[in-house]
Amino acid sequence: MSVKVQGAGTLLAVGAGTPKTEERYTGDAFTTYHGKMIAVVRSTNETGEIRVTFHVDSLADKEIVVWSI
Repeated sequence: MSVKVQGAGTLLAVGAGTPKTEERYTGDAFTTYHGKMIAVVRSTNETGEIRVTFHVDSLADKEIVVWSI
């Protein structure tokens, strides 16, 4: 699964709670663990929306929006 962050935030890390992995947490993609993944997003200290888009091949993208105030 991959993650894209747009707007008033940046992507800090990704992960999935996998007990053992050699994947890097600092990229924008990670292998899910039991179908789940986490993305750590940080505000840029600007006011506005942060759009986080998750992408998996074969599924429609899912986007969430949070606000930085």
